[in-house]
Amino acid sequence: MQVIKEGILKVISIGLEPEDFFEAKYQKIVYSVGGFYNMVKNQAFELNSKGNERVTGYTNLLIVGVCIFSLIILSYKKARGVYQSMNKFWMIIFNFALSVGAFFGFIVHALAIPSDILEGLWYCLYIFLIIALMLRFFQVFWECSVTVFMLMLPELIVFGYFDIIACWYYDKFLFIGVYVLFFGLSMGFIHLIHTCTRSSKYILYSFSDLIGLISVIVQITSIRYGNWDKNGFFHLGVSLYVLVNTISFSTISLSSSKKRKMKFD
Repeated sequence: MQVIKEGILKVISIGLEPEDFFEAKYQKIVYSVGGFYNMVKNQAFELNSKGNERVTGYTNLLIVGVCIFSLIILSYKKARGVYQSMNKFWMIIFNFALSVGAFFGFIVHALAIPSDILEGLWYCLYIFLIIALMLRFFQVFWECSVTVFMLMLPELIVFGYFDIIACWYYDKFLFIGVYVLFFGLSMGFIHLIHTCTRSSKYILYSFSDLIGLISVIVQITSIRYGNWDKNGFFHLGVSLYVLVNTISFSTISLSSSKKRKMKFD
């Protein structure tokens, strides 16, 4: 408990005076992105020698593909009114941010990257995943009501801000999981309430939430089958979650919100 307390205090202290911390991390990101660009330009990269890391990288590409597919689906769905348009907007940029984060996941896992370049690429991965999660929760609270969204907005941003600092300072994926569980459980509870009070169709959202929860549970295990470890299975779950979530959103939220948007407009 003492270690956890000290860690929290350290993250808070950095967050209150973040200039030097962010400047150092920014310089590292610029160096790493530039270094990776030169590797691509000179074709000086190769696949990771570890089979499980390659699988993890390829399953990140699967997430990218599913996100692009979801963006195509959403682009063909019409939104009417401010409420519905904002609802769609949150989902579109969620998929975009997640696809960028997953692409960085492919780079850091599937390719053999020098350690001095790898560090900054991990920072990019962390920030895009946290932004993607933040946007996903934006949509959930927006769909509840504008009031709920405005009440939860500060918590989402502040928690996300300190989560980025924790990920960058300790270089641990664990802190993203904390963000997921903290707000993800609220999201699951909200979808259950909507199933009971709005439409039974919202059970599709609950199904996608269950997929997400199972994926997170798999991530904290030591499961392995050949070159497939917990990360590979986790990414399969995330891909399925994104797909089911997009189908749910397209068939439920963009239609059921038509009545709600009249009240907002």
